[in-house]
Amino acid sequence: MPAKAPAPLRVVVVDDSPEFVNSALRRLAFDAGVEVVGCASSGREAIQLVAALTPDLVLMDLAMPEMNGLEATRLIKADDNPPQVVILTLYDDPAYRDAASAAGADAFVTKADWTVQMPRALEALYGPAFQVRSR
Repeated sequence: MPAKAPAPLRVVVVDDSPEFVNSALRRLAFDAGVEVVGCASSGREAIQLVAALTPDLVLMDLAMPEMNGLEATRLIKADDNPPQVVILTLYDDPAYRDAASAAGADAFVTKADWTVQMPRALEALYGPAFQVRSR
């Protein structure tokens, strides 16, 4: 009997830019190891979605209306069994990296280089056994 493929990572994408969300969804659709289960456009919406869907991973923008990604990350990570959170942002600055870490983010990836950095971040979070599998 062939070995069963591991379940895909259940992901929520949080970003107020519809263009970036659409780009991320197109990119993630090629990864058999990832299943996007929801999208949110604000930190407040992200908190509700994470509570309802219990994803494995949240890709979180920093600058959003209503509640920014740092505050949302802090609240999400305060739960008993929180998902991994990867900050995904335009702002590649040491101060933002430090703030993301202080908020409890598990990784920090820049949007400018996310197609290269995201697989590395996933391997760092889930170990070398995790491989994004092309469909």
